[in-house]
Amino acid sequence: MSRLRALLRAALAGVVVALGAATAAGAEVPSEALRRGLREEAPEARIAAVEQVGRVIGPAPKEERRKTALLLRKALETDGAPLVRVACVRALARCADEVAWVPVLAAALDARDEGVRAAAVDAVLLAPGDVVAPATRLLREDEDPTFRAETALLLGRRRKPDAVPALLAALRDPHPRVATAAAEALEAVSGEAHGWDPVAWEAWWVRARATPAVPSTGETVTRESAPPTTPPPPPPPARGLVPDLFGLSLRGDDYVFVVDVSGSIGAEGLESAKSTLVKAVERLPSHVRFAALFFDETVKSFHPETTRATPAAKAELARFVRGIPRGKRTDVMTPLNAGLAILRRRVEARAKEGVASTEPVTMVVLSDGQENHRATPGEVVGEKLDRLDLAQAVVHAIVLGGRDNALMAALARRGRGEYRVVP
Repeated sequence: MSRLRALLRAALAGVVVALGAATAAGAEVPSEALRRGLREEAPEARIAAVEQVGRVIGPAPKEERRKTALLLRKALETDGAPLVRVACVRALARCADEVAWVPVLAAALDARDEGVRAAAVDAVLLAPGDVVAPATRLLREDEDPTFRAETALLLGRRRKPDAVPALLAALRDPHPRVATAAAEALEAVSGEAHGWDPVAWEAWWVRARATPAVPSTGETVTRESAPPTTPPPPPPPARGLVPDLFGLSLRGDDYVFVVDVSGSIGAEGLESAKSTLVKAVERLPSHVRFAALFFDETVKSFHPETTRATPAAKAELARFVRGIPRGKRTDVMTPLNAGLAILRRRVEARAKEGVASTEPVTMVVLSDGQENHRATPGEVVGEKLDRLDLAQAVVHAIVLGGRDNALMAALARRGRGEYRVVP
């Protein structure tokens, strides 16, 4: 947990200290009924107490709502029964108080239990505007860029314009993970695609506020509508976020990156390959899937199969890459063989899942192409390249070091991809 989230939760606890004891005897207020109910041994009794307070807490005085929120937050963190914690999330969302949203937002992004997380996500997606203020503070001040990025994406999934000012500010976040999530969220809210350009997005917002329109398709939202009763459908994939890798546009939905980290590319080339890859992945929209293999004479796999480019996956890749040292000898064919296997499996998975995409599954190889060790025969790789369905898969080759390389040129030619030479 970051320092800001800890401070926010501590502030919530401090509310109770300031409020003092319960109200006059004889009238059991919601917080006291909840306190008593949470002492029950049976989970069903605790759930009933939480659900009851959720039904009555909305119109209660602000101080009572905050006092109740503290009790619910504590139960959310400590109760051993997942269904009790789910009930706590739902009751917190009914407290009609910004402070109560802090633990709900944290549960939506941090909860280990899938049921609790799902309940918290639904609560945020159905939330009125009072969820935006605490989310805005988290976007502005939380120390963890992954948490900030996930908060932005969650606000985008609400598809409501009340979060636009917070998302516009997040678009200028210095971390590309957060800026990308903010841009993706703005696309979800607006139905427009302006990439990472804050000026273009701010101009859109000026126009949207001047000429509000009621959405007809559910994909573009520029005015607050009636409170929903079910969470909105997932937004369509982002269209305006197309990063590049050494000048190669990454506009597809599935990528396998195969990266040379051997000694022949040099220390400078190694750092360039690693940092450029991480920067490109940081700017991928979250629906894109990717895998990454790093090779010298052995192959180090980031994931055995493709995974979605979520903020958490991007953070994991950055950590993984930092731990990769410069190798010595180079075996190019083994990682190519492994990458082509992932490529084939992803093509098969897309066909089985009925995934429609105008872009093929793409493998991008970054290497100087110089081999001094081989464990896999070149014929094996050649046969796999020849069997590629070029309507479904493509292979690009990027030569590091500024010199043409026959092996890499042949790889791009047989994979019907682009061939690039970079310094």
